[in-house]
Amino acid sequence: MVGAKRKNSTKRKKSTRKSTVTKRVKEERANAFRRGVNTVLILVFLFILVFGVYKTWDFLGRPGWPEPAPVEQTICVEVWFYDTSVTYLVPVHRRVTLAANDSITSRALTELAEGPQDPFLARAYPADVGAPAVDIRGDTAFVDLPSEIWTHMGGTMRESALLNVITLTVQSAGEVESTKILIAGEVVDGTPEGYDLTEPLSAPEHINFVPDSGLQGESKWVTGYFRDSSGRYLLPLSMEVDIGVEDAHEAVSRMLKHPPQLTYPPPQPVCADGYDIERLTIENGTATVELTVPDSATAFLNFDVNIFRRALYLTLHKCCNVTDVILKINGRELETYTRFANLLPVASEECWNIERTTVEPEYVDTTTVEAET
Repeated sequence: MVGAKRKNSTKRKKSTRKSTVTKRVKEERANAFRRGVNTVLILVFLFILVFGVYKTWDFLGRPGWPEPAPVEQTICVEVWFYDTSVTYLVPVHRRVTLAANDSITSRALTELAEGPQDPFLARAYPADVGAPAVDIRGDTAFVDLPSEIWTHMGGTMRESALLNVITLTVQSAGEVESTKILIAGEVVDGTPEGYDLTEPLSAPEHINFVPDSGLQGESKWVTGYFRDSSGRYLLPLSMEVDIGVEDAHEAVSRMLKHPPQLTYPPPQPVCADGYDIERLTIENGTATVELTVPDSATAFLNFDVNIFRRALYLTLHKCCNVTDVILKINGRELETYTRFANLLPVASEECWNIERTTVEPEYVDTTTVEAET
């Protein structure tokens, strides 16, 4: 019996030692876990601290950090000239190198003052008047015209065109919302023809008016884009229509026809005869335009399809703030035709009316198109 008691005592000792080891292991694991958690918390705290210090330094303008050297950039500026008939204003794009810290508005007005390089365009800004000085204050561009501008004042159409090309060019630069005209550094009340210059001016909503004397009752203006008289550029025409028509449908319908022939040489159409609207819908900024054409296989052969798509997009963007266009001809999307499969998105091109500096023969598409099913 004594031996049996000793044996039980040994078992108890072994059990106690095992319990002690297990407890120590658990404590070491718990300590290791706490150390890991503390390390993570410290790292998170340090990250938050460093991030907060960085954001404060960045908010204060990064004091003590050298300013990055300004770089030149190549951009497109939009300036406005007359077409060949010296009747309609045309938005023309030029690629220019913008010097560091230069204002896009100032550079665009400098290009406007230099005048057109294309012999098929005419200037509206006088040739012997220097470029205006530009001072941007908030959302207004203060455009200071040289005193020589007074010698070119007089005549409603002349003054209207001058103010239009200035305000349209400023608006296209995208830096401000309005234009304040000064002359020789002075605030002036108005022009000899009575255009008010006491307040900042906005670019006109409509230009290149084509009135319709045959309309009875109230009317409104819709804008469609056509080729200019040389066939080299797109220009907007604001056409007088009945007050009751739907803007998008009426503007596109007119764009598909021959433009009004009120000048010589007249503007040119953007598509061949026989193109009609089958259906036009606008949803979430995207217009779906379904056209019927005489022959799908020869559609747009004699007229550049990109010119047509751009004219369609600009027409719908003007009336309805459309941001994209899906074009279908005779029931099929344009891109499903092999020859149109790699067209760029119509709204993605920054420079779409690039000024040409050489006289070229009128474009004729001689592409041979295989039958498509």
